[in-house]
Amino acid sequence: MLRRSRSSESHAGAGGGARAGVVVAGDDPDALELMGRLLAPLGEEVSLIGDTASAVGAVAARPCKVLVLAFSGPAQRTNLSALEALHRQSDPTVVSTPVVVVADDEHHALDAWQAGIDDHLVRPVHAHDLVGAVQGALERTEAQRADHRRQGLNRARAAALADPDDD
Repeated sequence: MLRRSRSSESHAGAGGGARAGVVVAGDDPDALELMGRLLAPLGEEVSLIGDTASAVGAVAARPCKVLVLAFSGPAQRTNLSALEALHRQSDPTVVSTPVVVVADDEHHALDAWQAGIDDHLVRPVHAHDLVGAVQGALERTEAQRADHRRQGLNRARAAALADPDDD
């Protein structure tokens, strides 16, 4: 089920019920719609949100299983701002929400991994990579999640060392 949310819509919580499915936040309506269609077969409710403040508000009101952040160009820094806002929440369920970042390049990858993301994809993203990253975030145990994050952080550190001019 796809549900499009607008920043002006209310995101009232479900009152402590089960976690919502997948929330996809991004600045490109066409890309959001495509990601929603690609993720729908996972069998989770997919909510599409056009800005980070609304996405973080929606997740804070009703924790989700996975948050996908897909902001492009200069707005890529928005992914990190959303992570910071998510981690400032008081609900530990919200703070521990798995996050998959879809970015234009590797520019902020190390920062994103250090901020605690669960996966980092670079555009153009193949459908199977997006679905696989979200499926992995849905299925990993906490131990597997920690190991996957550690591996991602190590890859990002190695890439940063290999290209120190890429700030």
